[in-house]
Amino acid sequence: KNFTGITDVFSTCCAFLALNKHTGVGFCWGDSSYGGSCSGDFSRLTTTTTTTTTTTITTTTTTTTTTTTTTTTTLASSGLTPVGFMERCQHEEGWAYVLDYSDDRNKNDVPDQRETIAAGFANSNAFFVGNAKLEKMSIKEAQICALASGDRLEDGSCNWNCIDLPDPDAKGFDLPECDTCTGLSSGMKRFIALFSGQASGDSSDQKYIEALPTGHFQGSSKTWSCRSPQAGLSMPHYPGSDWCRIYSEGCDSSWHIQSYGVALWIKQRGFTEVGWWPSWPANFCGSQPFDVDTFQIRVKVVE
Repeated sequence: KNFTGITDVFSTCCAFLALNKHTGVGFCWGDSSYGGSCSGDFSRLTTTTTTTTTTTITTTTTTTTTTTTTTTTTLASSGLTPVGFMERCQHEEGWAYVLDYSDDRNKNDVPDQRETIAAGFANSNAFFVGNAKLEKMSIKEAQICALASGDRLEDGSCNWNCIDLPDPDAKGFDLPECDTCTGLSSGMKRFIALFSGQASGDSSDQKYIEALPTGHFQGSSKTWSCRSPQAGLSMPHYPGSDWCRIYSEGCDSSWHIQSYGVALWIKQRGFTEVGWWPSWPANFCGSQPFDVDTFQIRVKVVE
């Protein structure tokens, strides 16, 4: 490794980033699962320097405090984004992003094992903070977002559709089985874990959960599904054409917005892990809209 010009080094548990803060150029090494495989422009890393100088003069004594300089380094807007993750679609200020699956259709971005997801993982295209870190958060609001990196808005951001996650405890939801969620103390945290791909059980473990709000992509009438005047969360097949469902481990996908809508496959459909349901019926749904290839979960916490 050539460290010429390097001004700062950052680390996770198992990986490192060497950065030239003047040029924004850096490189990583270490475990690739924790950000050890990266290079390029890291200009989104910012450093803030605060300098305080105080001088007090009296008739008999002059006291001058030495200059104190404090440097704080922030990584992305949320403070949770791992070193080495390349932000493809925008992370909005004011939210902490606990998950971003920016699917590269030529790579396996999301681990195939629920236990690996639950422990937390990170690479250049995807991350989930893990259940332990999620449990430490006092969540007051959460949203799930579907985004299309190939359909850019006028400001250059990805076309997006974010909806609020209702509080499962307040709604009385009977959430699907999740044997990796035992350390999570609230329904909202279990809900987030299920959306990360942690649903367990077999294909017979199916429950209906409804009352997710409807959201629309920007400048479009398209929702999370082929048609969805109201989205809900369900397990299993086709309780109605305007629902969504979280599958168990024994099913083909981890979750799916019914009908023919956005889905997550942690065990990949080819290398597709985030996208529209594959059998989009044009005669029923019309032409398939822009390619949804990114899924995010973001939260606001009690300060």
